[in-house]
Amino acid sequence: MEDNLRGTAVSATMRRAASEGRHVNRTPLGYVRRQTGSEKWLEKDEPTAKLITNAFVLILAGKSVRQVLAELTAKGLRNRNGRPLSVSSLHLILTNPFYLGKIQLRGRIFLGNHEPLVPQAVFRRTQVIMAHRRK
Repeated sequence: MEDNLRGTAVSATMRRAASEGRHVNRTPLGYVRRQTGSEKWLEKDEPTAKLITNAFVLILAGKSVRQVLAELTAKGLRNRNGRPLSVSSLHLILTNPFYLGKIQLRGRIFLGNHEPLVPQAVFRRTQVIMAHRRK
């Protein structure tokens, strides 16, 4: 019973934070977490953010996810552990609305208070291209 109450309280806290635009999960690649006192926020990690933004542009230019991955790996894109990304990791980045400035939590989308890495038009067009390729 106590675990159920704790789980419910944690879920409610996460929903409230997301509805306020605060990110509640692991910091996505391309961002760094900052804190001053009790205030916390996310900032762009400029070198990585530029590579991730470039990934969307390369998809729009007609390159496949594998081609984009090879190009960005050659330019230094790595995961938090310093290893090259996998194709599935890059695919998750390219479909993550976080890079559009939104937060997804349990199937719901909230407006985030972090700076997006890609404009809405670029993100949407990327989704259309990737969905078309899957068919």
